[in-house]
Amino acid sequence: MNKKNSKGLPRYFRISARTLLLGALLSGGLLSVPEKAHADNRSASTISVSIDSNQNETNLVTAENVQTANLSDPDTKVNTVWTAGMSELDTKQFTPHPDGFLHYPYQSNQGWYNITKSFNGRDNLLCAAATAGNMLHWWFDQNKEQIDRYLKEHPEKANISFRGENFLSIKELINTKGKQKDSALFTYFQEKAFPDISRRNTGLIVDRVLDMFINGYYLSINDLSETNTSNTRKDNRGGVFDHVFGRGDSHKKLTSRYELQDQSIEEIGQLIRRELEAGKALAISYTYASIGMAHVVNLWGADFDQAGQLVAIYVADSDNSTDVGMKKYYVGKNKEGHVAISAQKVEGDVLGSRLLRLGSLSSGKDMWPAQY
Repeated sequence: MNKKNSKGLPRYFRISARTLLLGALLSGGLLSVPEKAHADNRSASTISVSIDSNQNETNLVTAENVQTANLSDPDTKVNTVWTAGMSELDTKQFTPHPDGFLHYPYQSNQGWYNITKSFNGRDNLLCAAATAGNMLHWWFDQNKEQIDRYLKEHPEKANISFRGENFLSIKELINTKGKQKDSALFTYFQEKAFPDISRRNTGLIVDRVLDMFINGYYLSINDLSETNTSNTRKDNRGGVFDHVFGRGDSHKKLTSRYELQDQSIEEIGQLIRRELEAGKALAISYTYASIGMAHVVNLWGADFDQAGQLVAIYVADSDNSTDVGMKKYYVGKNKEGHVAISAQKVEGDVLGSRLLRLGSLSSGKDMWPAQY
């Protein structure tokens, strides 16, 4: 057998029944729950790039928000849409990894992030926290000036503290957000906010972590539903920006959650493209083989063919080692009728991993009061 199993998954995803516990340690913790769409109708500009007959790229239009590029392989032309604020990547520079997927090395200060687990016993099941941490790092970039002014006006928000003990310095969070290891935010999630998650063999939900940190909505690991904005009980592990993004107002909740299992590949592609072009950061979850577990990663970009159909996504996965920054997964409808992703094209006996749900985080740039 080669580096991929019969279902088209890279060697990295193989999990045997004998090692089910290890499977649990590798699972993501974004569990299957009913989800509700929350639309953000803000528009964004794009970069359109054409390919000439010699496969050279020609820039046609530029803009500061969502970035797209038409890149081509010998058989097809695709349009790649990247997350707002990212430095545009050349997808032709993705190279084969020994585990069977195409990847791109991580570089700091490029507008996308890739927290990497240590599997130290505390972070094993914190896939959702790592994914949320990357989205928060991105969010800090999008609101840099507003955050600087906010912390000057509200110096008590410069640290997350409890009973006189400082748990997280926002300055340290900002200074370490480019690190795959030693992110102050992820250390806080491991040691202070969610120290027992891995020991209890449970998981978290990405949007609930974001809503806790930004707004201060209370997070219970036993409640997997979307944040109830009518419950204004504060969670002292977060609420850093609740003077602006307060509790009790659904319009000030910056997250959305979408169920994908019953959607067609066309509908999923339209949703992903709409959310990217609305200037949001995305997370996507999928099955781990056939053991009934889920994993969640950051979705930083997506390929669309000439007909506008989703054909690939670009993700950062906290379970990978630091030599892997971003991975490319093909998207397709497998022979079981499910929309799935795989390191190779989803066709024939390649079943891939079924897509489960999409989460998004709005920058909230237009919601800051004038003084910020």
